[in-house]
Amino acid sequence: MSVRIQQLKLPVTHTEQELRDRIIRTLRIRPEELIRYEIVRRSLDARKEELRYVYLIDADVKREAAVLKKCRGSAEKAKRVRYRFPEPGTGRLSHRPVIVGTGPAGLFCGLMLARAGYAPVLLERGQRAEERVETVDRFWRLGILDPQSNVQFGEGGAGTFSDGKLNTLVKDPAGRNRKVLELFVEAGAPKEILYEQKPHLGTDLLVGIVRCMREEIVRLGGDIRFGCRMTDLVLESGAVRGIVTRSGGREPEVLKAIEFLVERLDANGFLDGDAAFLAQSAGMDQAVMERAIIELQSADPAGVGARDLSECLRLQLERRSGDHSLAIAIVEGYLDELARGRYGQ
Repeated sequence: MSVRIQQLKLPVTHTEQELRDRIIRTLRIRPEELIRYEIVRRSLDARKEELRYVYLIDADVKREAAVLKKCRGSAEKAKRVRYRFPEPGTGRLSHRPVIVGTGPAGLFCGLMLARAGYAPVLLERGQRAEERVETVDRFWRLGILDPQSNVQFGEGGAGTFSDGKLNTLVKDPAGRNRKVLELFVEAGAPKEILYEQKPHLGTDLLVGIVRCMREEIVRLGGDIRFGCRMTDLVLESGAVRGIVTRSGGREPEVLKAIEFLVERLDANGFLDGDAAFLAQSAGMDQAVMERAIIELQSADPAGVGARDLSECLRLQLERRSGDHSLAIAIVEGYLDELARGRYGQ
């Protein structure tokens, strides 16, 4: 059975054994009477010279009633709330459930439905999280926007590129927020987010966590369709009977522009002008042509669709893992000097 200890304070340098010993002393029990304990919340008290952690602890102990009686005022009965997924119905679904978007709500909805055996279909207009990182990085560095996959659109939603603060709620009567944090931990997040007062997950961790959740959904029979945008609802008698999608995330005019670009590639796979020139040559909108160039340059082999050798090398470097910012700076600004052997430049 569990008892709760509030305001248990220790120096930030304490060890796990020191925490366990303090719990035992606070509850006035023998070491063997402590079955297990769980950190519910941890905050930092910086009001005094010595920094201290302040803990909220739930401990499973033997003879709970006796412990609560002798520790009245320093311990109370723990009130744990565990999230419970709603009981499923008994009728058979004629179609698999469809979830539009793979932001936080869509991903968690998809995961819970997949675990319940519903094999959901998730539609996402943008890219996978790991591919979004490259697309967003290119936008921040070069200002090239992919309208379908960017900071806002794509797997993981806008939060994938936020400051990473997690909402822990002061009150969580249904246990939903706690369940979200537990699912994050299952997907690879550090367990500290379960009890830190202000937990944080950066983009470097979130991309892997989102990928793990996606793989779990697929493993359980779900289906995630990237580059697939819902454009309309099919309504009959006031009820939703279906949806209209545009697969591939490419409008017909973009596909036409890509075909135009492929035909203009030279023997080296290069294009012969910028987006404005190519759009004028094709009689198309420049924004459509810019989108088509992005699509073409994301194809294989890496470097196809570049306008010159410098851009070709940059595109190849961007496909490689690791930090290649120095190499990119060289090929963008010093390629001519390098070709002439002017290494001192």
